[in-house]
Amino acid sequence: MVKKTKKLAAETKEKTDQVKTDITDKTQETQEKIKEKTDQVKTDITDKTQETQEKIKEKMEDSNLTREDIKANAEKVQNQAEKMLQDIISTFKGKQEEFGKTISSYTTVTEKPLVDLIETEEKLILKIDVPNRAKEDIVLEVTDDSLDIKIQFEEDDESEDINYIIKERSKGKIERIIKLPVNIDTETVTARFDGSVLIVDIPKIMEPRFKVDIN
Repeated sequence: MVKKTKKLAAETKEKTDQVKTDITDKTQETQEKIKEKTDQVKTDITDKTQETQEKIKEKMEDSNLTREDIKANAEKVQNQAEKMLQDIISTFKGKQEEFGKTISSYTTVTEKPLVDLIETEEKLILKIDVPNRAKEDIVLEVTDDSLDIKIQFEEDDESEDINYIIKERSKGKIERIIKLPVNIDTETVTARFDGSVLIVDIPKIMEPRFKVDIN
């Protein structure tokens, strides 16, 4: 039992480390793109400012240039700089949203059906979300260290006339294998409905205990 628990913990740690590595790689990639865009915008601002200043200098050398002309050109430079600054801010916001979606894709539970696994001294209790499903739609299979859940969902009408805005509901058959941390008594596993939740009682194989006499 200890070996199986350690193995399950090792597998969980391995998956967690992989997710952390993926997030780190994606973070670095996003930061590099933001830096590249920021450097490009800064260069554009510098080039545009220098170009405008040169034009103003040329016009100032012209005796016919009025104070109003100089003021108008200065305001034009300021407006262009402000617009580029807004472009930088918009770029940062877009990258933040993209990064947020990336993090969400790693931290959101997508595996279905959704379950809770609870351990007591004598048994494991598995709670499975199965809304609007009858027992004929569900197949449970157990081994010494795992439980396999198969659920059949009705197929929706896939008419081309249907314009889905959001489509998240399951269809067809979904399957999930739950690894169990201890050996179980496969012959005494029972299941029952509680509303839209299927509750599976999974008795453990209890290791024998012997009292040791002390001389």
